[in-house]
Amino acid sequence: MKKISPLLFLLILSISFGCQNEIQETDTELIEPDIEESILPIELSDTLIESIVPEHLDDVISDWKTTEMYIHFGASILDSVRIGPTRAIKNPFDYFSETRSNVLVLIDSGKYVNESALWIDGENVVIVGEDGVSILIDKLYDNVMWISGNNIVVDNLHMMHLMPGDSEGQNCSGRVVAFDNADNVTIVNCDLNGCGLAGLHDNSGNGTIYVEHNYIHNNSLGAYTNIAGDVWQEEISDHETFVFKNNRMENNGFDRIFEGGDEYYEEDFHGEH
Repeated sequence: MKKISPLLFLLILSISFGCQNEIQETDTELIEPDIEESILPIELSDTLIESIVPEHLDDVISDWKTTEMYIHFGASILDSVRIGPTRAIKNPFDYFSETRSNVLVLIDSGKYVNESALWIDGENVVIVGEDGVSILIDKLYDNVMWISGNNIVVDNLHMMHLMPGDSEGQNCSGRVVAFDNADNVTIVNCDLNGCGLAGLHDNSGNGTIYVEHNYIHNNSLGAYTNIAGDVWQEEISDHETFVFKNNRMENNGFDRIFEGGDEYYEEDFHGEH
């Protein structure tokens, strides 16, 4: 066997490495991604809820209005909670007995009765009722719902006092929904049957409250009021707290025609928003 001279060996080795480098460079060029073309910009929509329903709940709540575009709502990622007679959580009064934040609450159809008001206190809360949800309280002098906090939506609830006041006078002195130190709140698609003084009440320290596509009726004083004692019967465009859109306000004030009983006027307040 002939020996290869050291010079020849170095020459062969040099050529070998040169070829290998050329191959590696060629391979690199073939697999190198075009970053500018492959990384596309993510376009965020103007809607507020990007992903409010965990994947494992999709099949059980696909029939709910969980993808509604609440254009005034500020949060994006929420946990989901189901409330109903057959659920682990039976009624919203128990659930909201403490502050809740970053949650989507879905309420099954039914009547939910409590002695006193339903308190909504927290941030980033969406409450959506299935058609046929009634929130009722016993106390004539309490509000049906109090709302405090930021970024809150209440959608598709029928609310009133369980025992409405007499056809004359104001012995039912509560309001339906009262706001105290609340901001960026949306009340939409709700039936606010006051049977007391007013459907909405601006108590104190509030920012902006959006009121859209609601049916506000059967209130002995007015459609909405404030802590200063002002009373309104119709939508106005320059209210310091409430921003109105396509609400139906009727049969409120001293000349109202008394509406007795617990009725659900579902067809009267649904709308696009």
